[in-house]
Amino acid sequence: MSNELKRILLAAAGAVGLAKDEAGKLLDRLVERGEVAADEAKAVMKKLQNSSAAKSVRVTAGRAQDAAGRALDGVIDSLGLTTRARVETLEKEIASLRAKLKSSKKPRTRP
Repeated sequence: MSNELKRILLAAAGAVGLAKDEAGKLLDRLVERGEVAADEAKAVMKKLQNSSAAKSVRVTAGRAQDAAGRALDGVIDSLGLTTRARVETLEKEIASLRAKLKSSKKPRTRP
């Protein structure tokens, strides 16, 4: 994922977190003044945590990460590079083939 994309996602997540913190402080003040009941304040905070805005940021972050991953895969392919996972898969295949080759070279007994 590019640094710019990471910064955007972190800023969005930070903004959501900051808004939630500020809303919590405001609700605490309202509860202290007796303008809102404590259980109402808790309910509002729960709704805020589950709000569509917070979910939207999470979904957008996930989509952006997926898109960045696909773009990176494209760059890797276009440069003729490979991934660690592909190398590990190939190493396992080579080990398996070596084992098969070794077992096929065992001396055979003649009748």
